[in-house]
Amino acid sequence: MLSWLFLILLPACDNPCVDYCKELDAWLADCGTTWETEFEEKDWESVQDCFDHHWEADDGDRKTCGRRIKKLSDEECY
Repeated sequence: MLSWLFLILLPACDNPCVDYCKELDAWLADCGTTWETEFEEKDWESVQDCFDHHWEADDGDRKTCGRRIKKLSDEECY
C-alpha cells in the first residue's frame, strides 16, 4: 500500500505548484481566512482544489508557482 502511494505522489515531488498550494494553505490559516473567501471566483473550497488545478502544470506554470511561493513569503495578511 505504501509503495502505491509513493508512486502516485512521485510526479508531484518536482512540482513547485504543489508546494505553492501547501504554502498558500498555511498562509490562509495564519491570516484567518478561507479558500472560499479568497478564491470565490474559482469556486475553490480547500487546498485539494488547488492541488487538482495545478497537478499537471506545464513548465511555464511551474515557474510561475515558484515565483508565487517567493512572493507569498513576503505577503502580509490584510
